[in-house]
Amino acid sequence: VSIGYLAIRWSVRSNMTSTIREAERCLRQRDNARARETLKWLLWFEPTQHRALLIQGISLNADRRFLEAIQTFELIPENSDSFAEGEFALASSLIHDEQLDRAESVLRRHLQRFPGASAAREEFVRLNIRLLRTREAIAALMEYGKNGWKDFGALPLLLELQVKTMTPHEIVHSLEGTDRKHPGQVLVSVALARVYSLLGQTDQAQAAFEIALQLKPDDAVTRVLAAEFFLNLGNVDSAQRLLEAESIQQMQDDRLWFLRCRLAEHSGQVSEALGFLQDALRLRPNDES
Repeated sequence: VSIGYLAIRWSVRSNMTSTIREAERCLRQRDNARARETLKWLLWFEPTQHRALLIQGISLNADRRFLEAIQTFELIPENSDSFAEGEFALASSLIHDEQLDRAESVLRRHLQRFPGASAAREEFVRLNIRLLRTREAIAALMEYGKNGWKDFGALPLLLELQVKTMTPHEIVHSLEGTDRKHPGQVLVSVALARVYSLLGQTDQAQAAFEIALQLKPDDAVTRVLAAEFFLNLGNVDSAQRLLEAESIQQMQDDRLWFLRCRLAEHSGQVSEALGFLQDALRLRPNDES
């Protein structure tokens, strides 16, 4: 039995290159099931063979078997030649499966490792547009500017940011579907809160902010956005409490200083309010508000 096992393993290993080429051919012909069948024995004996895992994951993703694709991409070793491609593919599968929090985290990590990955940057921008995180989308797009805007892939995304035509009703429908499939995502809860606020649905907006803060109570950006929401409602005490968290004290964000300006102005401390406003302008001098 042992001799037979070793013989089969030697045969599989010796034919590895031709097996992978055949699987790639099947993938190009969109015969995804055949590609996986071709790789079955290779992955049985070599479960971390990075190229085989990548092909298998891509084939599963193409067949909309997103959870299996995610599990496959996660097996690709970080030190392999296929890791960069696999990590981007992992983010794509997570987006398709509506796991947007994880997708954002994977894309952010991927761009830290591979800052020149333009396709990943464009996906990161699109995801942030979907989550109403316009600032994050613009900041990511500005990375193109470091190369003198030579990559024209950024231009359609800039246009999308300027003339986005989705209505709040369409956005909320999409986000509610995501939340039903995978509840408990911080970024989705914050986006829901903001779009509910745009629709004038203040009770739903408050509930969504509360969920986000329960999931990640120390997240400074979520606290600032929630404080802005409560301040707009005239709930000064709630806004003030949200800004007193330790996680916010070292935050460098013009929205925080602008909120402090409004709170100081509300309490009649006009001179202090002007100081906060100047701090906000130092961080974002072209902000019309």
